Amino acid sequence: MPVEVTRHLGKYFIKHTDGYTWSILDSLVAAGTHAWHGIQQSIGMEPELLKEKYAGKLAFLGGVDCDILVLGTPEDVVEEAKYAIKHAAPGGDFAMTSGNSLYPGVKHANYAAMVEATHHFGRYPIRL
Repeated sequence: MPVEVTRHLGKYFIKHTDGYTWSILDSLVAAGTHAWHGIQQSIGMEPELLKEKYAGKLAFLGGVDCDILVLGTPEDVVEEAKYAIKHAAPGGDFAMTSGNSLYPGVKHANYAAMVEATHHFGRYPIRL
């Protein structure tokens, strides 16, 4: 019912889930969910496959592995962001963020690299 109420109010319903959630995405779409947060390539939620199956049915949020934001380098973050943009952004319905949440210990330089990469590579038309 939350999706129906949200839609009735003219708002968007965005669902966050953790982990490998392929088994529930069809149900989220059927329920009328607008967007889903959880793209994270390292856990099997690949942007390319998600976009292929759900383009026009479900918008996506995520793209940069949470662990890379904590343990990686800015260069690692840029590569993750570029991959997500290349595969999830064409056609729209994508918002760059971490694949889950911002964990304690996220390096400022890594977060800044994600934001900068999004601004640099995420401009339409996508050319990666």
